[in-house]
Amino acid sequence: MFSKSALVRTSILLFALALTSRVEAIELTSGRVSRTGFVSPASFSLQGPGLSFRGSFDTNMWIPPCTPCFPGDLESTSAHLVLSTVDFSLSTSITIDGKTFFNWGSFSNPPPPPTAIFTSSLDFSGGSVEVPFSDEPELTLFAPFTMSGGVGGRNIFQLFAVDLDASGYASLNLKRIGSADQPAYVFQAITYEIATRVDIDVKPGINPRSHGKTPISILSTAVFDAATVDPLTIRVAGAPINVKKNGTTASSLEDVNGDGLLDLVVHVSTEALQPTSPNQVLLEAFTTSGERLWGTAEIILLS
Repeated sequence: MFSKSALVRTSILLFALALTSRVEAIELTSGRVSRTGFVSPASFSLQGPGLSFRGSFDTNMWIPPCTPCFPGDLESTSAHLVLSTVDFSLSTSITIDGKTFFNWGSFSNPPPPPTAIFTSSLDFSGGSVEVPFSDEPELTLFAPFTMSGGVGGRNIFQLFAVDLDASGYASLNLKRIGSADQPAYVFQAITYEIATRVDIDVKPGINPRSHGKTPISILSTAVFDAATVDPLTIRVAGAPINVKKNGTTASSLEDVNGDGLLDLVVHVSTEALQPTSPNQVLLEAFTTSGERLWGTAEIILLS
């Protein structure tokens, strides 16, 4: 025999379970997680089909245990983030299928409904980046990452949970410290950008004082068609592609690497290039459907 109180608890539990909204894994299509310095809060904005997740948190953002990082060291970009209620700031919200929840735990007083108490975890893991020997006062290095995790919440009306999945590139900003005979770098900021990686080819020897043009090729693969890239969105080391006097872009489709697939070849002004590293440039672009792309290429800066 069940007691009356037990039946009431069971009914409440079944009612809560009936209101649970579980969304399967969502491949995030755009977003950013960013942290500057060792004490400032991190901000994030993540989007996927039917989902928007944005806000900031203060304490659990991972910072590389590297003070200082000497040139030549290999530093992992792996990270683990646990976003608990106390981490969220006032701006945190999540929208699932058009319904927005604000994080109850981020307010000193309960805000207007709908509100929920969020729990979440995001796992970041990536490759390694090499800190090069350089006399530059600041460097920005890039490394790929993958992200998985989820966010859930509850209020008196509804439970929700959604799994998240994404990949992209991490930007690591470093500042040079130390003496001339013992150079070292410390991390200033880390930003994770959600994007699809593409293969690119850039002429390795670049003279930034040249008044010429530098060709860049975005390579097609069996799963990626370079013809889907919007040329006007391309930036290579901050430089846009050249536009002709008639308003058309300096771009063409050619089979650059002889694999039978057409690659996108564009030209940028060499002196407009602003490499953030002495041996690497970053390409950013969007497809015509709005998918964010990225790629890196090794270069040699000529004096």
